[in-house]
Amino acid sequence: LYAALEAHSIGSDEREALTGLPIPLIDGRFARGARGLILPSTLDGVDPHHLKALAPWGVRAVHPDAAHEMLLRLGAVEGTATEVLSLPAVQSAVDAGADGEDGERVTEAVLHLVAAELASGAGGGTDRPWLGRLLLRDTDDVPTQASELALPGSLAADVLDPETVGVLAPDLADRWGAEVLRAVGV
Repeated sequence: LYAALEAHSIGSDEREALTGLPIPLIDGRFARGARGLILPSTLDGVDPHHLKALAPWGVRAVHPDAAHEMLLRLGAVEGTATEVLSLPAVQSAVDAGADGEDGERVTEAVLHLVAAELASGAGGGTDRPWLGRLLLRDTDDVPTQASELALPGSLAADVLDPETVGVLAPDLADRWGAEVLRAVGV
């Protein structure tokens, strides 16, 4: 269908006629029309399936099998890591601070987005203090806000009161690296 539409000039009348086009989303649902959907094929270095964890908070991403540049002409937006991190729905997911499997998936998705943003040279986290509320595991496997954790082996871990500041689980530090973890407030 997209290939057939792509061959034609699409003006406002045609876009209006296509507003009810069903578009499969990454979480298995369908959206009516492309307006405001995130086109995951534009996510640099991020597996689009990570966005599935953010769907309950309102991140609506097109399923990768349905992603097509034609959807941009119909109102979808390019889903760069910076744009996705700027969505209020992502902040809502972090603020919800879900424990357990849901929380781990949200944390994983957000960390992947932050890493992709940093890799693109766009910065990361400085204008998003809410990232400090992202739940990460400490050395006792207790979910703790990123802003309340220090990197293992850092000066902060050595000198700050352990009753006030915890230490990030070493496996998370090894996996994500200091730059990504600092960007979320560790």
